[in-house]
Amino acid sequence: MMPFLDREKDREYQKRYREKHSEVLKQRARERIANRSQEEKEAKNRYKREWAQKNSERLRVYKREKSREYRANLTEEELEQRREKERAYAVSYYEKPENRNRRARRKRAAHHGLTADEYDAVIAKANGACELCAATDRKLVLDHCHATGVIRGVLCTACNTSIGKLGDTSKSLLRAVAYLQKSEGCPLSETT
Repeated sequence: MMPFLDREKDREYQKRYREKHSEVLKQRARERIANRSQEEKEAKNRYKREWAQKNSERLRVYKREKSREYRANLTEEELEQRREKERAYAVSYYEKPENRNRRARRKRAAHHGLTADEYDAVIAKANGACELCAATDRKLVLDHCHATGVIRGVLCTACNTSIGKLGDTSKSLLRAVAYLQKSEGCPLSETT
């Protein structure tokens, strides 16, 4: 029987051939890739992105399994070295000023269905200040209607919490204003 007629023998033959000619095959592959036109490269990349998007769940499961297999084969010492390397990278990454608040910003933006850039644009539109107390030195958050999810504006955490504790309604805020106006001689009402 010839090797290509028997499946098992064919696989063995292919394997031996690839091992024997590995350098030649690698060189041919490098040349093919180098000779691709820009359109071919873009088409290949587009296909890869589309495939990954269609198979995202399958890919996630595959990567998780591969990671588990890889970690299972590591010795305790190798595993500790890997953890230490990951810790060192995380520390060096978050020491950079531009990365310090990146994760928190992304999470806050995603909570409102925005990208980090859209979130930054909303904060910039408010000139980086609370729309109630005009504070610029406090952490700013997006105030939103809890019933509709619509963003009302940018507030500092103190003002946002205060509105929330008053029930997020204008009626309760007006009652609070009336309460403060009732005591006209109070030093607080004179300064505000």
